[in-house]
Order: sequence, then structure tokens, then C-alpha cells
Amino acid sequence: MASTDSKNKAGDTWLIDSGCSNHMSGNKELFHSIEEVPHQTIRLGDGNILKVVGVGIVLLQASSGKNHILSNVQFVPNLAHNLLSILQLMSTGYNVEFSGGECIIKESRTSMQVARVRMILIGFFHLMQMM
Repeated sequence: MASTDSKNKAGDTWLIDSGCSNHMSGNKELFHSIEEVPHQTIRLGDGNILKVVGVGIVLLQASSGKNHILSNVQFVPNLAHNLLSILQLMSTGYNVEFSGGECIIKESRTSMQVARVRMILIGFFHLMQMM
């Protein structure tokens, strides 16, 4: 799901990814705060290895105005797409459901829906904005 194509820089949309263990972005402008990390790398699905240069907090603003905090987001320069890890979402208080060509993300403790995303291609879910 990730690409290192330099013509396609990560914007502010996110791909919901069942294969990555951490949220990650190649767009430093999305980070509210970031700390440098030494000697970390990630291996992409195509076998490429990229350097993680920081870890920080990204605020995703819902259309309602509410901010959702993504913590421990890895900053990976040259990563073509922002990746939202299903594993990390589930371990930080969200439920993730797939049904009828949609992905629904809810807060675990309140069952409040924070995102509903339609599949755009087979297996690809683009999160453009939280609810």
C-alpha cells in the first residue's frame, strides 16, 4: 500500500491499512508535535526499507470540529501515502468494522462513529475526513 514515488507526496488523506503495525506519514506538516528517533526503519509490503526519522502526534479534525488524536505516528520521509494502522486504532480505543464496502471507525467506550469510509478500489479505503 505504500509507495516511494517522489511525484506523489503524502497529503492529508489517509489509507486505512490492515498490514501496517503503526500509523505513519510522509507529510511532516500534519504533525502537531514530533520527536526525532534514532536508528528506526520500516519494511514496506514491496520489500523496500525506509527510515523513520520521528514519532509524534497528529490531530485529525472531524467535520464536527472535534479533534481526534493519533499518537505514536511515525514520520517516514518519502512515504507516498499516510497510513492509518487498524492494529494501532484498535489498541488505542477504537473499533474498526468492515461491511458492505465500507469501513466504520467508532470510539470503543462510547460507540460514537468517528469515520465512515467507502472502499474506492478493491481493498482501498481513503479516509479524507473524520466525522
